[in-house]
Amino acid sequence: MSNPNFEFQLSESGKSGLLTCRRELNVQYAAELKSTLVDALSQVEQLVLNLEQVTEIDLSGIQLLYSVFQTAQEENKQVKLTGNCPVGVKHAIEDSGYTNYSWLNFG
Repeated sequence: MSNPNFEFQLSESGKSGLLTCRRELNVQYAAELKSTLVDALSQVEQLVLNLEQVTEIDLSGIQLLYSVFQTAQEENKQVKLTGNCPVGVKHAIEDSGYTNYSWLNFG
């Protein structure tokens, strides 16, 4: 799966994968983000998300990220964040109140 907003790379073992998100994670791209997250998680035991290139995130993007973390937990899988998350993205997540949950751990 590869498009201008998302790039998914499966590890050689096939047990983990890296999903690099680019540009905006907002309502405009919510359907595409949901489909990408569901597809990526279905292929691996551990999904690593790289948000370094995200330029904007809104509540719909935050809710979808939270949802994939919850789904992974229910399926005994892992989702982790990697890289340096942009300050604007961190602030949006903090402002939304979603940092009150243990799902989020900026590396």
